[in-house]
Amino acid sequence: MAATDYLGVSGTNAEARDGLFTADDSFRIQQIADGTSQTLLVGERGFRKGALDNIDTSDDINNLRFGHWFSAPGQLSGSVGVVLGTREINYASGLSKLPWEHDCPRGPYHFQPPGQIRDINGKVRDECDLFHFWSWHPGGGNFLYADGSVHFLSYTADAVLPAMGTRDGGEVFALP
Repeated sequence: MAATDYLGVSGTNAEARDGLFTADDSFRIQQIADGTSQTLLVGERGFRKGALDNIDTSDDINNLRFGHWFSAPGQLSGSVGVVLGTREINYASGLSKLPWEHDCPRGPYHFQPPGQIRDINGKVRDECDLFHFWSWHPGGGNFLYADGSVHFLSYTADAVLPAMGTRDGGEVFALP
């Protein structure tokens, strides 16, 4: 397991399963009813060194953040290690080995600059930035569309990001 600044877009959130990267599903281009030039495939989320320092092995990451999503429906623990939703939810549960994860708000999270999310105690918690798309670039982040093009989206696109993350929601939107 390796850290990356780019994650597959799972749609709205891990539970909704309305994007192109969902558990146990695959899609053909013809199934992207919203259009490949309007649908997000991969998004940028900066990685903070030390964010996963309390994790011992890649098995811990797989079990904590992704494995339970695949193996036990209804036991969602999040998806932020490999894929991320445009309105991701913090599915922290007793399965979590990261104590701070329980302090991060449930969400839904938004596309916004890093370092703005407060935990349940009111403290700005950088670790909570794992639950939303953001980048080290000022003003926004890069996204790969299903047609293969890459576009820099401003944080002002947050309102339409959920529509862009679904494969067949039929939403109509205009980028700000």
